[in-house]
Amino acid sequence: MTEAPLAQALLTQAQANQPMPDYMLLPWLEMPQAAQTWFLYIAAALAALTLLAGLWRSIAEQSPAPFYYCVGGALTCFLEGIFTRLLDATHAQGGQQIAFESLGQLVPWHAVLSYTFYFGVAYLTLVPAFRERRYGAGKIWLILVSIAVSAWIYEVPMIHLGLWSYYGEQPFQPYGMQPIYWSFASMAMLIVPTALIARYEAMLEGWRKILIVPLAPIGAMAAAAGTCWPIWAALNSPASAELKTFAAALTIAFSLFVAWLAIPLVARRTAEVPQGTAGSPGLAPALPYP
Repeated sequence: MTEAPLAQALLTQAQANQPMPDYMLLPWLEMPQAAQTWFLYIAAALAALTLLAGLWRSIAEQSPAPFYYCVGGALTCFLEGIFTRLLDATHAQGGQQIAFESLGQLVPWHAVLSYTFYFGVAYLTLVPAFRERRYGAGKIWLILVSIAVSAWIYEVPMIHLGLWSYYGEQPFQPYGMQPIYWSFASMAMLIVPTALIARYEAMLEGWRKILIVPLAPIGAMAAAAGTCWPIWAALNSPASAELKTFAAALTIAFSLFVAWLAIPLVARRTAEVPQGTAGSPGLAPALPYP
């Protein structure tokens, strides 16, 4: 048997012995063309402005770091295929302006470009503030809650217009929109890479500054996998609805736990109180972080 027929025979045998389970099947959706075009224009404009802002900051600060923040945010887009496959979510496939394919998932250009804006702006804004510990823990919690809410709101028009959809038995999914567990995971996905960059940037001197670029997607993926593994495992299995709900609750709890761990790395330290001050016996404890 020649090589080509042999390969086809092996593929046919594999498909017969390993059928795709129902919970792994993707729904086929038609992409609304007008909405896709408008979202592409908006995402491209915002991505370009983000890169220009990073370049301007790099020139002003005489450091490539701000521009690398934006590039790292842009490269995080390659995680999209992993996220969509494991989240039981999909971009509409029919008529899609495809940027790339990963794990059987088609990823459109407007989604790819949105990563540059979403993560790039967050890094440009938060990394300097976190590096200098400008905010107390309470304010950082407020920022993270705002991120979770904005992530949910951001997807509302996309789902409503048919650009993007969740399928299967999704727990904690109000009004058929973004599941709440993913909103909470978005907090962890932002605080972890931002805290890593803020704390380690000073160690990356000279040419090593470019290591900021891979650090961004590494941190985002670590946070996503560390918080979402319960719901990813449950969604991609024949688990009951009750077990999926429990897994989603675990993901929410893990997301809050990760944020709680990361915040002391970047929050303002407890102020020192001089000895003899009324109402205080001495110095307030400092956090054991650099």
